Amino acid sequence: QIHLASHNRYLVQQLDLVHRTMALMATTSLAAVGRGQIAQSEHDAIVTAIEAKDEARAAKALREHISVAFMTRLKQDATARMDEN
Repeated sequence: QIHLASHNRYLVQQLDLVHRTMALMATTSLAAVGRGQIAQSEHDAIVTAIEAKDEARAAKALREHISVAFMTRLKQDATARMDEN
């Protein structure tokens, strides 16, 4: 909803592409134990910063959220590869 509210056509298109790509994946970082609760907390921090009109804090919270999700996904993939061997 945040990206739609931005009225930034480029952002909306890019996030649509991300969502379509994620739909093709067997799992997401949310499959990791505890990740759902962590992601919710990260989302809450982003929304709180936006509500406070704190652009820097919102940007930082968003970057951290994306980084944690990415690292979680890399760890999942590495574990899956190790399990295959």
